[in-house]
Amino acid sequence: MAQNYTFPVLETRELLHCFSEIGNGIQLTEQQLMNPTFEHITRIMEQCLDMFMEFCADDQGQIKFSGMDAFDHPELHDLSIGQLAFNRSA
Repeated sequence: MAQNYTFPVLETRELLHCFSEIGNGIQLTEQQLMNPTFEHITRIMEQCLDMFMEFCADDQGQIKFSGMDAFDHPELHDLSIGQLAFNRSA
């Protein structure tokens, strides 16, 4: 039998309050929450993972793909390989 999980849906002010209570340098404004960018949300996720799971974005962002030399233009894949490592770690 499948289990159903629920979680509270927070209003904007409640979510901002939670982030301010967490502290640890995680800064989130209402503007950033309402109009998120890839870079800012990635940074917020990295900070949360670091705080709760001891995830180090600098370590995970390092390219550890031994097949990079197989690409004709490996420099085009620098960001995507780092993002893939982040996604797998999270």
